[in-house]
Amino acid sequence: MKALSTMIERLKEVEEEITQAIRKTLEDNKAIILDMNTEDQLFDRGVTREGVPIERYAPYRPFTISVKRAKGQPTSRVTLRDSGDFHESFFINFDNDSFEIKASDEKTEKLKFQYGAEIMGLTKENMQDLSENYIKPVVREILSKI
Repeated sequence: MKALSTMIERLKEVEEEITQAIRKTLEDNKAIILDMNTEDQLFDRGVTREGVPIERYAPYRPFTISVKRAKGQPTSRVTLRDSGDFHESFFINFDNDSFEIKASDEKTEKLKFQYGAEIMGLTKENMQDLSENYIKPVVREILSKI
């Protein structure tokens, strides 16, 4: 019985070690996570975290298209980038076992109302990328020491 108790205790320690390592990995790579949201999803593809084109909620109006063309910005998709203030205001709140992407720009609530709260957060593909390329290697390393 003592051997079983020792194994259970060790597994609990490993679980805690993995949880802490994942959180540290996410915190260390927050710039990459934010780029996945702002650059890949919003700017490059114009999609929400659910993969839905943002323009389905409210396409650019003709005036906005002319302004964006004058600035040399894309008009084939809604990017939610004009001056860059909104994208630059993105940050991550970390909890014990999760994280949430938020923004502090004054336009945030208006944009969430107009385009949906789904404009912030990662798509399944980006979550998979994060898992495969950042989290799994750290977990594998910890498990290899057991």
